[in-house]
Amino acid sequence: MTLSLAANVPAGEDAPFFQGQFRNARLLARALNIMARVVGERWFDPAEVARSRQMDPVVTSGCGHLRFEGFSACRSVYGRIDVLPEGVNVVQEKRGTTNIDFNQEMCRALGRVRRGQDLSVCVSRDDFLLTRDDETVIEKKVKLPLSWIKGFASVQAIVSEFGKVLSLDGVAARDLFAQLPQVGDSRDTHWLSPDPNRPRISRIQTQGAIQLSGGRRLLALQELVPFAASLTIHANNDGTMSSWTLSFEGFRIGILISPEVWRGFSGEGAALGELVKVDDRVDEVRAHLADTGLIDPEVLAIHCGIDLPTLRRVLARLASQGLVGFDQMTGSCYERVLPGSELLVEKVNPRLVSARRWLEDGRVIVDRQKEDEIHAHVDLGEGRNYQVAIAGKRFRCSCFWCGQFGESRGPCAHVLAVHLLIDAR
Repeated sequence: MTLSLAANVPAGEDAPFFQGQFRNARLLARALNIMARVVGERWFDPAEVARSRQMDPVVTSGCGHLRFEGFSACRSVYGRIDVLPEGVNVVQEKRGTTNIDFNQEMCRALGRVRRGQDLSVCVSRDDFLLTRDDETVIEKKVKLPLSWIKGFASVQAIVSEFGKVLSLDGVAARDLFAQLPQVGDSRDTHWLSPDPNRPRISRIQTQGAIQLSGGRRLLALQELVPFAASLTIHANNDGTMSSWTLSFEGFRIGILISPEVWRGFSGEGAALGELVKVDDRVDEVRAHLADTGLIDPEVLAIHCGIDLPTLRRVLARLASQGLVGFDQMTGSCYERVLPGSELLVEKVNPRLVSARRWLEDGRVIVDRQKEDEIHAHVDLGEGRNYQVAIAGKRFRCSCFWCGQFGESRGPCAHVLAVHLLIDAR
């Protein structure tokens, strides 16, 4: 299923929302080519690449930044390029978002950029124009998979909880990348020991190590490592997911890898627990975000006069519609408007759809409740009776989903149904 997108500009306005000239053109062109390769890759089943190849990054302009975002074809890798204010001579800039096709012609043009050459871009509602000296390549807006909307929602929720585990200069970054597995099964698991004095990658898990299942996915960045000023690694609390960001003069490029090559971010469900809670502050938060474009969540919470947990719940709903992203390098959320509606939340989250239906059908029954702990069951008939227990942010269910994934991929539909019942009281 796909969703056709337009840029975030008023209807009928065909003028570009971004025009500028890149300063570090040669390296940035190589980074854009890497992004094209990332979104065309399928790590779980490489044989499927030819039939599923897709090179359609989402481009967002605003607050002096030009961002390129996308997922691999298997959805297990999220990549982003942030062109910083100091990395581009801006001719014209408005807030805007669109998605474009980086086909082979565009990639070849990027590959021909040489040191000292000019590289300009012009982004409008329907077109992305790349100009190198006297050569211009035009790409058109394309359809965006709905699974990408789910992926954007999960990634925003995931990286907002990340912490920095390692920061290295360019020399140390090259030494670390030299330790990555170059060959072997893409599903092999290695571990990063984030010792700032001697970081190392091995097959042995040590205390505090970061999991690198399918660590070869990071090799997409390798050709740029010799030119990087620094490498910053962020990870989640249990070290199963990590993001690796290379910084250059004027731009950054980063890759976020899922816990396993077969686990796509579109199925993580990291934001589902927040989506069940209805909040009337969504419009207010979105208005403040639209005014600022890029802001620290804690500052945004103060501006809106709400607590941080409530703000994160609202941001989760906005992210589920592709309306907000999170930059872990600066700790800021940013506006990224992919046209949608509240109905889109339901379309891309079948677990939530099922939970709402069961609640409406009266199949959710509370057995006992004490303070922040609740025990309930969801009776779907024909012997399908699922026991649910929720205590604070922790949950468990007797269903197959929770038995297989636990809490690692968001709540199952039965847990969501109980949350909905609690909020409806």
